[in-house]
Amino acid sequence: FIKTYRNLLRMLCIELISHLTAEHVNLSGQSSYVCLWEDCSRQRNPFKAKYKLINHLRVHTGEKPFQCSFGCGRAFARAENLKIHERTHTGNTSIKQYICMYCTKSYSHASSLRKHAKVN
Repeated sequence: FIKTYRNLLRMLCIELISHLTAEHVNLSGQSSYVCLWEDCSRQRNPFKAKYKLINHLRVHTGEKPFQCSFGCGRAFARAENLKIHERTHTGNTSIKQYICMYCTKSYSHASSLRKHAKVN
């Protein structure tokens, strides 16, 4: 019963995502994209790119299309979070490829370097 219920929920989620993409996002000629979800905290503040709206809609739908390829069952709404997670399986968590050009401090994640750059 639980497996059938999960499959039904998964199918409904896929239908919802398809509807949102076709009817609310895939609008040609737009220069900005607005989330119209009721009570959205963005309050109709537009995105400049369609992919950013699509990523944002996952907050509302709970969609997590990026599955861990190592079979641990984890799934993520954003590809970059999957990439960070998969490093835990490979042991490459200590690779610090993002280096500050002013002080040579290094980071594993681009977002950490950006935060560092704002402070310095």
